[in-house]
This record gives sequence, C-alpha cells and structure tokens, in this order.
Amino acid sequence: MTGVTRSRSSRETGADTPLWLKPLRRANLRDQVVTAMRNAIIRGQLVPGQKVAEEDIAQELGISRTPVREAIRLLEMQGLVEVEPKIGTFVASPDLEDVRDSLSVRIALESLAARQTMDRLESAVWQLLLDDLREITGQMQVTLDPVQAVELDIAFHTALVSGARNRYLMRTWDLVGVPFLIWGPERDLYAGRPKPVGPNLAARHEQLIQALEARDASRSDAAIQQHCEEKLRDIAAHSGPTPRPPGGG
Repeated sequence: MTGVTRSRSSRETGADTPLWLKPLRRANLRDQVVTAMRNAIIRGQLVPGQKVAEEDIAQELGISRTPVREAIRLLEMQGLVEVEPKIGTFVASPDLEDVRDSLSVRIALESLAARQTMDRLESAVWQLLLDDLREITGQMQVTLDPVQAVELDIAFHTALVSGARNRYLMRTWDLVGVPFLIWGPERDLYAGRPKPVGPNLAARHEQLIQALEARDASRSDAAIQQHCEEKLRDIAAHSGPTPRPPGGG
C-alpha cells in the first residue's frame, strides 16, 4: 500500500478545465509542466485524490503528450502524484508514516551536507554561505505568496547541500525532486493557508542559521532534526495523531 487516499468523486470524474493551465513555450516543456502542476498543488488548485488526465493536460497546454508523460514520471518520483496502471494518475496524499520516512531521509542528507560544508569551506566562503542563507530568510519574512515561500525554502536547503561540494550528495538531493518542489508531504504546510506563511517559515530557518553559525556538527544535527520534527508536527496537526519523530525508533 502506498498510503495514497482519494475521494470517490475525484477518481471517477475529471474536473473542468483547470484555471492554472495556460499555453506553454516550446523550450523545457517537461519542466514547465512540472512547475505548473506543482504550483497548482501548492495553491490548492489540485487537491489530494484528484485525477490528473494526461491527455486533457496536453490538450489544454497545447503540447504533445510526451512532455506531459515525462513530467508525470518526475512528479511521481517526487511523491506528488501516484500512477495506477490502467486506472490513471492522481494527486497523492501520503499518510503520516510516509511523511515520517521522507523526513528521515531528508535529515540524513542535510546533516551530512552540513557536516561536509563545515569541513570543506574556508572561513570566508563559509561566511558567504551564511550571508546567502540570511538573505533568503529575509525574503521569507516578507513573502505573502505560498509558491514563493516554497521556492525560498528550496533555495535555502539546496544552498546548504551545495555547500558540501559533494556531487554524489547533490545528485541524490536532485533525485528527490528538490529543484522543482519541496518534498511532497510538505505541500500541506502551504496550500490553502488563511494567513501568510513567510514569518513562521523565516523564524524556523533563522534557528537553523544560528546553529550553523556555531560551526558545530552536533548542534547543526540537532537543529536539522528539530526543523524537520516541527514540519512533521504541523502536518500531523492537519491530519490526525502525531506520529513518531523522523529518525527516531
């Protein structure tokens, strides 16, 4: 079982033409489809359990089905959609155990990244990285746009991973879809919120920066663990009982 849940109505009937569909430029069509669908999910225009028809998307975007099919494969890898052979593609809704597992992987990757960044960057470059992270956090503080909040979240964590100067780590980070979106379960933190997410998001990332400033591996490990546990608690508050912490026994 994948933990994906769907409403009967969304499985059996396709939605009317979505407002988020607009004709695309010819270059990088796959990436544009990924971005359009990701943003629609973040904004709550595509909801968990909703069927995503490959043919309808291609027709409305004015493109062939090939880039749509490629985009769906990538979105499936990233955990945003679930493909059921001979049935269709649906917007995924991971259960809390899926969320916990995904965040456990994230903790491992980011902890390794922080440790290697501390070991490998000279003091001046290390300071530049911290300055970049602070700049991103400052932008988080003022954003009212959930999509921009997601993009800034991506930029923050990708900058940290990139600082490790480990191409294999960066490749693994890429494979989980971070360049296109936050980890699939985290979209629930942004979609449909009645108030801006920026200030709270900024405060949490500021805590990470403060831990990194100490250039202490144990402290950064603890901060990354706490950062992901807070995300898990947020998701649990919207979904039901609080699950075990990520990375825990």
